[in-house]
Amino acid sequence: RSRNLRVIAAGALDALTYAGGLSVGEISARVLAGLWNKHGALGENDFKLGRDNVDEVIYETMRLFPAVSNIAYERFKPFGSGEGGHITGREILAIGPVMREPKSWGSSAEEFKLRGAAAYKSAAYCPFGNGAKNRACPGADLAVALVRELVLAIDAWPWQVQRKW
Repeated sequence: RSRNLRVIAAGALDALTYAGGLSVGEISARVLAGLWNKHGALGENDFKLGRDNVDEVIYETMRLFPAVSNIAYERFKPFGSGEGGHITGREILAIGPVMREPKSWGSSAEEFKLRGAAAYKSAAYCPFGNGAKNRACPGADLAVALVRELVLAIDAWPWQVQRKW
């Protein structure tokens, strides 16, 4: 009985600490902040957010500013013969640095740049835990759909900073 409680507690802790259940609001806020602050490519004169580019804006925001930057997982088998390759057990996969690695993303790795749909299908793009065996996010499509609809709905209205209350 206590073992089951430990497993449930560990799962809940993982979900709240590492998983994206609470990330939809955070990513929505980061996308909107990028749009309103005209971050990188979003500051180009002819840029207009729409259904044709909103996913790319969301993906690039998650690449540079991931809501979840570490994924906990259990390694059951050694992965190789190099240093540390023989180790098994609980690990943390740091996905944040992978998504800013110049070897994968080029010299513009630190820049907000709409890179085309193919870039976000590469192994170096892993905001949903891709790469951690059996830990990919089961709600990834739903999360993107929620962020997409919220951002498009909010962006459809003219907003300005209120100087006086």
